[in-house]
Amino acid sequence: MEPHDNDAFEALVQRKADRELDAKKAAQDEAREAVKNRRKNWIVLGVLAVVVIGLAAWVITPYLPFAAKNAAVDACHSSVERRLKDPSTASYSGETAIETSDNIWEVSGTVRSTNSFGAVVPASYSCTVHTGDMTMVIDMSIE
Repeated sequence: MEPHDNDAFEALVQRKADRELDAKKAAQDEAREAVKNRRKNWIVLGVLAVVVIGLAAWVITPYLPFAAKNAAVDACHSSVERRLKDPSTASYSGETAIETSDNIWEVSGTVRSTNSFGAVVPASYSCTVHTGDMTMVIDMSIE
């Protein structure tokens, strides 16, 4: 083999090794970039989740008192209906529900229902209801 052929062969081997090294570096760079992109995606997703949860809390917060009021009214209705002869005929009117202190509601109004004789009669009712962790009627009267 002549010296110039040997030099050409070594140059060819070196170019092939350089190309392989360049391809390996490019693959490593792509892998690093993919990891960076995944991290960015998770960060964006996390920020988006925080924004959505915050927005939902901001939208829902004004309705929380209505939920407590509705729970108090429902509990009072249940208590009143347990005292009626025919609870399925109960209809309510003139109802008020006022929060007198933290989680304590005064509910009052008129209920009309069928009595033992089949006549629809009105009765006034009032309830004191606690709407904390567990909703319960503290006091109820019907006249």
